[in-house]
Amino acid sequence: KLQFLYFIGKGGVERMAHRLELRPVTLEGARAIHAKWANKEQWNNGLDDITAFHNVDKEGFLAGFLDGEPVSCISVVKHSTKLAFIGFFIVKEGHRGKGHGVETWGKALPRVDGYSSVGLDAVTEQKKRYEGYGFHAMWKNNRLQGRGRLASGSAPLPLPDKIVPVDAVPWAAVVAHDARFWPERDSFLKTWVSLPSSHCFVAFDESGDIAGFVASRKVVDGHRIGPLTASNPHHALRLYSAVATHVPASEHLYIDVPSVNKDAVRTFGEMGMPCTCETHRMYRGVPPEFPSSMVFGITSLELG
Repeated sequence: KLQFLYFIGKGGVERMAHRLELRPVTLEGARAIHAKWANKEQWNNGLDDITAFHNVDKEGFLAGFLDGEPVSCISVVKHSTKLAFIGFFIVKEGHRGKGHGVETWGKALPRVDGYSSVGLDAVTEQKKRYEGYGFHAMWKNNRLQGRGRLASGSAPLPLPDKIVPVDAVPWAAVVAHDARFWPERDSFLKTWVSLPSSHCFVAFDESGDIAGFVASRKVVDGHRIGPLTASNPHHALRLYSAVATHVPASEHLYIDVPSVNKDAVRTFGEMGMPCTCETHRMYRGVPPEFPSSMVFGITSLELG
């Protein structure tokens, strides 16, 4: 028996058959959809991001099926019993303008009913749409574009003093540092720092305490940093440079800088890095508390 969904389209109120089935997909299914659809949207995601995301919530990547064919996707990842994050919201080309996006959203959002904090990153054009569902913008993320500094055919320069590869640091200390900014995500981090072509470093201060952490991974066009956390701009720049010296000078190096950290905006602004896109971090409910002055680059637009 068909049900019907009414939605507001360009021509007013329309009626469509309510036949879309939204269900979780396997890691292999998520990889296939991500590779085909997200790349067409030019989101410039990491080549292996889905592997790490899947470790957070194996039921979190959803696809909308119409007569057995996937026509939409969305991720609703539950980080904890209180915090969730929405991303990867795409309707496949050839199926747009038919209400499938509205139906996908309408079936996905109830999965986080009762959650005190639900986040997402929205492009400017969609900001008002999400406000209509109770989401409020907290800050902007500016994706800045730099370049690697590794000359062709050269070996990476030695790391700066008091900066070491992440695998040289006790893992519990890395997880504890990261947990200051996001609920503990041990499984995700283990995969994140082990992605192919990743570069991950930890900085220490003069007292021997962790002063910052950075991770980068290969994306469709170049490399992307995220997260970059540091106690001050000095350590943030040193960690950025550690990554840059491992990325070929012929490749782009991106970082998503949150406007909520004025030091981060100023620090990278002084480097003259152009902004290639802008998104808005939005939350419904109570936003997570974290030391925003220490976040110089967010982890991801899809997972928070």
